[in-house]
Amino acid sequence: KDKGGRRAGVEVYDIVCNMRKGGFQMSEKEEILFMQTRLIRLAAEEWKLSMDKVLSLFKQANVLDYIEKAYEIFHCEGDEAVLQDIEEYLDAKGLKIHD
Repeated sequence: KDKGGRRAGVEVYDIVCNMRKGGFQMSEKEEILFMQTRLIRLAAEEWKLSMDKVLSLFKQANVLDYIEKAYEIFHCEGDEAVLQDIEEYLDAKGLKIHD
């Protein structure tokens, strides 16, 4: 987090959104990929797990597909809310973040 309490990923997302307003526009597929990648990194950071462990959990529960299907909702929410939703989704699938 920076001094303002915002995560670096949020700043990157803000930059991308501003770029879209200025004429640069990613396709929806690129935006989804960007979100999936950002959430993998943020999950590893927030949950204090290796990227490999996060990817393993995400693969077991098809979280990347879940993110893609929920993209329209998730892109309007903050990262903390999305990570909480993913935690609940993993729990519903019987997967624990920490063994």
